[in-house]
Amino acid sequence: MRQVKRYLIGSYTETLLFGTGETVHGTGAGISLLELDAETGQPLSLRALAQVPNPSWVTRSGDRYVYCVNELKEYGGKGQGSVSVLEWDEKKERLNLRQVLPTRGEDPCHIALSPDGCWAAVSNYGGGSLCLYAVQGDGSLREAGFVQHHGHGADPARQEGPHAHSCIWLGKGIFLAMDLGLDRLFAYRADANGLRILGETAVRAGVGPRHAAFGRDRNVLYVTGEMGSAVLVFGYEAVSGRLLLRQEISTLPEDFAGKNMAADLHLSPDGRYLYASNRGHDSLAVFAVSEEDGTLTPAGHYSCGGRTPRHFCIDEGGRYVLAANQDSDSLAILGRDGETGALRRIAEVRTGMPVCVCPC
Repeated sequence: MRQVKRYLIGSYTETLLFGTGETVHGTGAGISLLELDAETGQPLSLRALAQVPNPSWVTRSGDRYVYCVNELKEYGGKGQGSVSVLEWDEKKERLNLRQVLPTRGEDPCHIALSPDGCWAAVSNYGGGSLCLYAVQGDGSLREAGFVQHHGHGADPARQEGPHAHSCIWLGKGIFLAMDLGLDRLFAYRADANGLRILGETAVRAGVGPRHAAFGRDRNVLYVTGEMGSAVLVFGYEAVSGRLLLRQEISTLPEDFAGKNMAADLHLSPDGRYLYASNRGHDSLAVFAVSEEDGTLTPAGHYSCGGRTPRHFCIDEGGRYVLAANQDSDSLAILGRDGETGALRRIAEVRTGMPVCVCPC
């Protein structure tokens, strides 16, 4: 019997003005379902599941609920985006929209569910703010906290104000928020009283922190610097919550001279390789991970199979990498060599402006 891998694909559906000044015209279907042959990596089918607006980040909770941010500048007549809760209908094999809530800030671009499933943290890029939601027993969300960042960074064009880009949960009720506009990582505690700041960590001026991923043993944290085209490697002390910078390494080859913005990053399932996407060089940078301290050594650059890889994922078996190539209206399926970390093209799926890939 053929084994099938399934992925939810989020795509831009509407016109959107980015913080870079670029305007994109969404051509996507909202949230779609991609099925792959688990043995060959070849695509089997792609079909639309839910026509929600600009679902730029999609995540799952178990087998029943799907959450996405709707990256909008206006919702409910106010300057804000929204977050959607969808429920999987197994009989009809579709997603049903159950709830839509405001995020109290423009351009929400990321939602992070806590490991215990109790909380959801949304990052509002344009608003420079965070909105916390409590997850109810029926999967619905209830707003539970809000915090507005203030200030500016070194770059007057990209860092004229705060730009919260993503969150990662560190432990029970504690998460770290990356703010590209302020060159800061903010630690917060979520509880019944809302959000309380625990501390902050400054990074190099102009690096623009975007996304983060833990090392295999969770004592190392990797952060992409979008504007600096870099990966920052931090030692993480779980007891004290301290972050200690160990390394900053470029995501680009030494001979590249064009414009580039680093985006997403992921660790291979075995913890041996870290991957980071380059928008401009249009590649996935590969780094070998030191077993001793988690620092990185360049291990090559491989084509992402299209233009502007905003997001990508590695399947749980480590055999395949799927890259959402926003500006070429394509999803690239890449085979991965577990020993060397090298990537090779397997197939391409044509689909309107994909920006997120979520295994399901």
